[in-house]
This record gives sequence, structure tokens and C-alpha cells, in this order.
Amino acid sequence: MTTRNYLTPHGVPIVGTLERLTALGRISGISDKGEPDFCGDTEVFWDDQTTARREGEIVFLDEDGGEWMFYELTPKPDDEEDEEDGA
Repeated sequence: MTTRNYLTPHGVPIVGTLERLTALGRISGISDKGEPDFCGDTEVFWDDQTTARREGEIVFLDEDGGEWMFYELTPKPDDEEDEEDGA
């Protein structure tokens, strides 16, 4: 399987996928208004991690945090040249 790097329509590199996590944010108490008083660590439940999807398609993130669908992306030109050179 060939992999390559992709860019947004504005030329910003795609750096990852949007992930959904569950976690436990530790608190020391709760205010009378119902606001938690966070006290430090957050324990992430990595076994629950999933890649975010919209209408069944993976959501990709650019280096500025923008969200994109695969059909909106274009291959990075350097990668196309590498393929032609046999790299």
C-alpha cells in the first residue's frame, strides 16, 4: 500500500486525525454552583480512543487545527515526484 502526505486546498499540511477520547479529570471538590475544582491529573482511557468520523468518513486535521475530509485534500507534490522516481 502506497502512502503519501496530503495538503488542504490552502496548502496546509495534514498532520493527523481527529480523535475521540474518554478520561477522568481528578477533582478536589465541587462548588455550590456545581463547578468542579480540578486538582491535577487527567487519566485518559486509551482503550476507548476512536478516530472521529463524519458521515462515515475520517476527519483529518491540518497543522493549524483545521478539520478536513479526505475528498477535500490534495497529494503533496513532492510525494508525487518521489513515486515517479521510484522512491
